[in-house]
Amino acid sequence: MSKATTKPTKVEETKTENTVKDSAPVDTMVKAKEEVKDEVIQPPTVKAEEPVKAPIPAPTPTVKDERTDEQKIVDFVNSRPAGVVKLNDFLKSLYPPISFNSPAQYMQIGESKRLKKMLQDLHDSGEITIVNNSHSTLGKPYHHGEQQLSANHNIATVEIFAQKSL
Repeated sequence: MSKATTKPTKVEETKTENTVKDSAPVDTMVKAKEEVKDEVIQPPTVKAEEPVKAPIPAPTPTVKDERTDEQKIVDFVNSRPAGVVKLNDFLKSLYPPISFNSPAQYMQIGESKRLKKMLQDLHDSGEITIVNNSHSTLGKPYHHGEQQLSANHNIATVEIFAQKSL
């Protein structure tokens, strides 16, 4: 296959010189060029129509869940099919999201003890059944690691299982 090549053509620039053959004197030619440069032709301006704005609907008020944490737990357990349900992730969802550089609220000892009491009350009233009474270890101290550091049980360290009451 051969490629066809083309040579670029040279464009010669011609200079206009004021010669005797020119019919106009140099001054009039310069003035004519200046007049042409001064005239600027602008394109016609077209005004765009403003788009019709739809009215912004008023924000609907969000309905806060008026149920207590106890009722939310009972509804969660009852909404699941028969059998044992792990509560840890659901219990964590009852708390606000973790903010930057601060521990989760559910990891505090006071919250662990509050959860322990709440789950014990639900168990005692017969609304749900806690499997193996694992909630009773919430808030209790334990020692972990090689240096035996002291810590308290919370819902991140204790697995809590529940089922519907019979």
